[in-house]
Amino acid sequence: MRSFWLFKKPDILLYLFWGLAALGLFLFQAYSLHGGGRGTELTVICGNETYGVYDLSEDQTIVLDTGNTFEIKNGEVRMVYANCPDRTCVHSGSISEEGESIVCLPNHVILKITKGGIGSDLDAISE
Repeated sequence: MRSFWLFKKPDILLYLFWGLAALGLFLFQAYSLHGGGRGTELTVICGNETYGVYDLSEDQTIVLDTGNTFEIKNGEVRMVYANCPDRTCVHSGSISEEGESIVCLPNHVILKITKGGIGSDLDAISE
């Protein structure tokens, strides 16, 4: 009596190859977009202008004119207070890795972690 197999050995090897290739591309893209390491600077953008650049190694609390307050502590940044209705930015937690950001849409505030130094203002497209 002959058994019925849905997939033959070459089919399984082909699916395994494409699955591993897809996993490799996913991991490569995730690493590339994430930036791959801890950031050293925080860039604060209010509206369309850069409000300031802060060193993550220096613990401090900054109050913005927009009604937002953020805190830099132990190399991490978190939004402590926002006067916007939903306060999503406050509940988003801390960030410390290059490429991560906290955005307060109602107040037009962006907190973005960068590596700092030469070429830190380049994004993934311009690099």
